[in-house]
Amino acid sequence: MMRVSTKKLLVVLALLTSIIFSGIPVYAAEAAPVKSDTIYTVRRGDNLSRLAKIKLGDRDRWPEIYEWNKDSIKDPNLIYPGMKLVFHEAIPLKKIGVLGGTFDPIHNQHVAVAEAAHEELGLDEVWLMPNGIPPHKQDRKIASGEDRIEMIKLAIEDYPYMQVCTWQVDQGGLSYVGQDFEKFNKMYPNTDFYFIIGADNAYTIDKWDYFDLLVQNCNIVVSGRKVEGQEKTLSEQIAYLNDTYDLDVVGLEFQGKDVSSTMIREKLKNGEDVSEYLNDSEVNYIREHGLYETGTSTAVSGNVVAFPVEDEEEEALPAAG
Repeated sequence: MMRVSTKKLLVVLALLTSIIFSGIPVYAAEAAPVKSDTIYTVRRGDNLSRLAKIKLGDRDRWPEIYEWNKDSIKDPNLIYPGMKLVFHEAIPLKKIGVLGGTFDPIHNQHVAVAEAAHEELGLDEVWLMPNGIPPHKQDRKIASGEDRIEMIKLAIEDYPYMQVCTWQVDQGGLSYVGQDFEKFNKMYPNTDFYFIIGADNAYTIDKWDYFDLLVQNCNIVVSGRKVEGQEKTLSEQIAYLNDTYDLDVVGLEFQGKDVSSTMIREKLKNGEDVSEYLNDSEVNYIREHGLYETGTSTAVSGNVVAFPVEDEEEEALPAAG
């Protein structure tokens, strides 16, 4: 009796399914035996990270693409409703955490959160992404994007896995992370992104513009300290988000200290010592350039997420290092 390899059966299954569904592209998995229940029809709002979790029970896994209908889809890294996917024991994803904020200025608790996320979640990299113009801070003058970028470089100079992501500053205008992560995922399909937010944001994130787009394109991680004036505890709020929106929000064990950039700006303005909150390199930069008082700015070198040459038809995105 002739034996047919699993791989050949998969290819035949892919071809038959493609015919049955009148040209709908079929993604067939290479290697690793698969069961029939691993075939999935993409629905609107799905992304591969969440589908991998649904089918494999592990968010660190990804369906490897074997072939696709090139006549129907130009970019094999994109999926769309109606497409047929076959899941298997796929390749691990690169895990990148993104800690956003105004960073005006960045302080040691920001760095500590990035360090904790790296350790607790096993992240390969952590990007610190300063806002362009945060929608909730349009009425306050903040330090220039250039100065905030330089201060971040100095604050993370001893952490090789941390990088500055200048994406939002370079884009200019208002910053909406939902749109940003959608673009990041299109550029890096084999990357699992983790968006790190503070505990206070956990109570408002579902009211943000493009919230649906955000949770479709990244994992949400909460760095927590107790938030005063809230009816729910942080754990209860995380559970509420997970139950209400079918998410997998996780909280870091790291608690941190209650330090604010507002407090540090006041201390700097009053000439007080801030060495408890900022490293010497950052303090010297602030003093030399008269930030939060008067002065001009210049640039220094440091760890920055690299940007590829911008194509005429497609916007440049930060490289994953």
